[in-house]
Amino acid sequence: MRVLHSVFRYFPDRGGSETYVSALIRGLGARGVENIIASSGEPPAEFTHEGVPVHRLGDVLSSSLEAQAKSAVDYTSRLRDLVTECSPDVLHLHYHPASFSNELLNGWLPPCPLVLTYHHPGVVCLRGDLLRFGRAPCTGVFDRQLCLPCISRKLGMPSPLAGLFPFIPDSVGLRLARILPRGKLRTVASMGAAVSRRMSQNHALLRASTHVFVLAQWTRDMLIDAGVSVERVQVSRIGTHNDNPGTRAASRRSERLRGIFVGRLDHFKGIPLIAQAMQRLPNLPLEVDAFGPLETADRELVPLIEAGKHPDARLRFRGTLPDSEVVKTMHTYDFAIVCSQSFETGPYVVIEAFQAGLPVLGTDIGGINELVAHDHNGWLVPLGSVEGWKLALQKITEDRSALDRWRTHAQWQRTMNDVAGEVLAAYVGIVPAKNR
Repeated sequence: MRVLHSVFRYFPDRGGSETYVSALIRGLGARGVENIIASSGEPPAEFTHEGVPVHRLGDVLSSSLEAQAKSAVDYTSRLRDLVTECSPDVLHLHYHPASFSNELLNGWLPPCPLVLTYHHPGVVCLRGDLLRFGRAPCTGVFDRQLCLPCISRKLGMPSPLAGLFPFIPDSVGLRLARILPRGKLRTVASMGAAVSRRMSQNHALLRASTHVFVLAQWTRDMLIDAGVSVERVQVSRIGTHNDNPGTRAASRRSERLRGIFVGRLDHFKGIPLIAQAMQRLPNLPLEVDAFGPLETADRELVPLIEAGKHPDARLRFRGTLPDSEVVKTMHTYDFAIVCSQSFETGPYVVIEAFQAGLPVLGTDIGGINELVAHDHNGWLVPLGSVEGWKLALQKITEDRSALDRWRTHAQWQRTMNDVAGEVLAAYVGIVPAKNR
């Protein structure tokens, strides 16, 4: 069986979903599946990584929306050509630009079953975070009266003006966009038509997908509410990348508790909230090490990063931690922090913490709250609450026995080898027997 996987980035550039795909194809390859990777990135190239052919099809990111749209169309054209060239038995999308869904909307269908793994809320939410006006969890069901003001506010439009856009017909908005100067107002004027088109594209993608994998229950519920048939959506939670969980973190009795954060250093991943909470607790015997790429950190964090270089700093920024070192490094800490401020489809860092035997202090939001049970294997903090994080940090320093209780339940046995078995079973169910 031959499977072509479309991913956003691949070796040497990787994110969480690409790390997932890398582990998945190792498990599939061990079961006799021939894997091929298609990814975005510059320069276009063909090479082999860990025995797997990789086709880099060009970048889809650009400095302007017009150039980005053209790059996405070029990527989709090359992906279609690769499908023809490779003749896969399954096309498995872990990433796709909107132009790919547009091809489906216009009637094109791949000559093989299409499988989708839902790695990011952006599949149904144009804000990308599934938070209504950036504050409260959203259902993910498209509603013009709610979605247009929400997206317009994210683009910086004042609330009264943003509230008008649902009532502007798409045809009028497009005519306004043609005469307005380039800028936010022009973008928002055409937003109604763009959102309607994007939602149609998303529905075309979901209709064309023979099987849809989701990594969390909230995602399955949302897609079913959006009209995807129950039998086509399967929850397949992430597994660890190592069949051997290794040594579990032991209870430590040092004067200061030590916490670890692993992720992007931006507002979506929530590390500014931890900084603010710790600033309110100047004498708390606790320190946190944040691992993440410093070169892409939010500008608001630059002063904190500089302050973290002081020998007595309690919040330190350590730079990127290689995937292979995360669990091993976690063994030396007392707890993990997962403070994301948007829905998570894993999140893998919770699983890594549990593999290391660490309890997790996490945000009470979809994905995280399916893995972290409050006061059982960790502690949940309300979305966006600096006070909530302050209280959580106070609790574990004043009652260290809580960490000991939670640590006994911080476990994760599922591996990516288990995930590969589930994915292969789905492939077998949709690929004709002569092609397996």
